[in-house]
Amino acid sequence: MFGGSLQMICPSIVTRASPRCERCQQGGAARVTTMQIATVIGHATSTIKHPSFSGLRFVIAQPLGASGEPEADPVVAVDRLGSGPGQTVIINSDGKGAREYIGNEKSPGRWFVIGIADEVRGHKS
Repeated sequence: MFGGSLQMICPSIVTRASPRCERCQQGGAARVTTMQIATVIGHATSTIKHPSFSGLRFVIAQPLGASGEPEADPVVAVDRLGSGPGQTVIINSDGKGAREYIGNEKSPGRWFVIGIADEVRGHKS
């Protein structure tokens, strides 16, 4: 169904005012975020970290292009969903979204897992 980067448009993350979005109709701020399909290739452990990361789990995710091949360097992402090595996940690099996800406005977090894919179609084999 998806391959490579995805554009997410939802009530709080939009590119333009939506007539269905209560927040847009009230003049709320709109923003765009790009999601990326990735494969979990491991996990990261840190004994010294920013206080906002306390109790959070980190995975090393390899972003994938539209062809399903590795694209760019692997990233470390916060994972609250419990993904494991070999699983395909959807990651996001929206800094403000990461801070909301982590629950700390001063967090240095950038990448975070927002979904575990059951199936990915459209990748060339």
